[in-house]
Amino acid sequence: KIALIAVALVVLAITASLWIAGRTAVARNLVADWATEATGLPSTVESVTVGFLRGPSIELHGLSIAQPPGFDDKPLIEIGSVRITAPWSSLFGDPVAHGLTIDKAVMRPRVKTDGRDNWSAMIEHLMESEEEQPAPAWAVGRLAVNESVLDYDDASTETRFRLSAIMIVASDLSPAADFPVELRLGGESGKNTFLFAFDGRGLADTGAGRF
Repeated sequence: KIALIAVALVVLAITASLWIAGRTAVARNLVADWATEATGLPSTVESVTVGFLRGPSIELHGLSIAQPPGFDDKPLIEIGSVRITAPWSSLFGDPVAHGLTIDKAVMRPRVKTDGRDNWSAMIEHLMESEEEQPAPAWAVGRLAVNESVLDYDDASTETRFRLSAIMIVASDLSPAADFPVELRLGGESGKNTFLFAFDGRGLADTGAGRF
């Protein structure tokens, strides 16, 4: 019994240490450095919360990815919060998540008058990072995107539109397998407004670059 109590105390101490560490500047800097390395763009995060009550979970608040040089002062991507919940087995194997929830994301794709855009270099950087490592057998039980916005501005063609109240719900996501997905959004372009709804199947084959 003494041995079991000792093990329980050690586990409790490790869990408490990780819980506390997940709320420090060290955790924020680690996440920001990872995002910067992954995207090739300066990134910051306001807070990080790590949980272990019902399995590992991590929640990010105020994630911001800056624009490339020569574009807007406002970030290319801002995300209010990201929450990931996972089984314990995911800590020792392929990345598997019970749930991935993204709230209040804002994306600002831009094209300058000379045709240069602010997202191609980031996507190429992401793809190069993935090519350096074998593609893992990832899976997500449920994906939810809520109250998000896409603000598009193409100065070369004077095309501007804004998609808002974006809501996406998908389940049972895995590479090269289709999955059920729901999409809802509203939009405005000039004086025109519209609503869009879609219920169907999606595909996210990250290894082959097919979406």
